[in-house]
Amino acid sequence: MNKLVGYTVLVLGTLAVLLISGLVNDGMKEIVHEAYGLQFEYLRKAEAIYPSNEDHFFTGHNGNELTFYMNKWFSDKGQSRLFIYKTTDTKENIYTLSVKAAQQKLKFTQRLKPMNREDMLGLITSLDDFHGMKLSQYNAESGWFGYIDDTVIIFVLFGVILFVLFLFLNSFVAYLGKKVSRKIEYIFPGVLVFLLAYWTTTDDFSIWYPYNTLLNDIRNFASVFIPFLLFRFVLFKTENLDFSDREVLKFFAIIIGTYFIGYALSQAGFAIDSGNYENLLMIEKHGPHPIITGMSISLATGNLLANLLRRMMKMRGSEKLLKKTELALGESSANLQSLQ
Repeated sequence: MNKLVGYTVLVLGTLAVLLISGLVNDGMKEIVHEAYGLQFEYLRKAEAIYPSNEDHFFTGHNGNELTFYMNKWFSDKGQSRLFIYKTTDTKENIYTLSVKAAQQKLKFTQRLKPMNREDMLGLITSLDDFHGMKLSQYNAESGWFGYIDDTVIIFVLFGVILFVLFLFLNSFVAYLGKKVSRKIEYIFPGVLVFLLAYWTTTDDFSIWYPYNTLLNDIRNFASVFIPFLLFRFVLFKTENLDFSDREVLKFFAIIIGTYFIGYALSQAGFAIDSGNYENLLMIEKHGPHPIITGMSISLATGNLLANLLRRMMKMRGSEKLLKKTELALGESSANLQSLQ
């Protein structure tokens, strides 16, 4: 019982840490400056290379001269047009100039021709001492939830949906295994994971820019499918363990396996792309794509909850059968005593 309680605390604690860190690090808007009723978020280099409906501001130094850029225009073709203001005034910085630009009090001296993503990449990577901000879309009426990105919440809901799905699939696969062949228990999950891994190669699951498309697809596919093979290996090696030991090992095999395998593949892919491209720009930290990491957490959680519920239902059924057996045994004993 103490072991089961310990495992419960360990699993729930892990999920709580992942959820909170996801909300704080990824979901919370980083308000870096606020003045005159305006709120500005931190603008990363990766965000600056993409056209956006939001006003983007960033600066770079050339000796004593400060160059201020505003990206306020974008086209349907995915192009940006930058407005430029240069100054040597030491009192000016990204904060003061962004406020003036947002209030339309800054007279820009130059306007660049439309730039595509490759042009923006070259510009951003050439800037010394890059600093960027963007106007926040926070609405005061929406309260605290106006600051939260729903990405983490989506993965929590996804985990609940997978719990219901796994509950059905586990029973369905077990039934097919008895009626058709035990191989179904290996083939069916493998096909589902293969399709999931293939999906990561059809969308823009890039972690840096520019990148080799084939290498990126291989990395994403392997980041999903290799952890599944690891999961099957753990499943095979833990057949004789207690239910609680087995489920905890499976849970952490999915999450930890996905992260470390994705991390190793990402490091290798980035090293290869670094030798093939100049001005390589990181979008995320080295590691598996955030969506793949989120999916692994959702899958591990859904699988664990489904197996726990099936175990509880099985134990309850066994308990009812035991009570019926005890009742029948009691009646038989009473009848035997009557006959004696």
